[in-house]
Amino acid sequence: MLSNVNQTDAWLSYGLAFVGGYGDAASFVLAKTFTGHVTGNLVLAAIAGAAHEWRAALGHLSAIFIFLTGIFVSVLIVRPLKAWSSWPLLPTQWG
Repeated sequence: MLSNVNQTDAWLSYGLAFVGGYGDAASFVLAKTFTGHVTGNLVLAAIAGAAHEWRAALGHLSAIFIFLTGIFVSVLIVRPLKAWSSWPLLPTQWG
């Protein structure tokens, strides 16, 4: 039974990776932009760096840095709230 669950998780991971990659590729082909924030900015920063357009590369890398900083700050905000047990972040039961 345990291997069946792991196999289901593996197929779900493959499916999500395919859908995400397809959406990113389709948006680049159709709209000349990426839907994946970090993926797109890394690619565009690499292209700008290869073209020696340092200002454009810095702009793309700063977007990634701000995104990662936002994740770090959200973790700092959630930790004290999680310790405050009288106010759950997500309800675990209905009614």
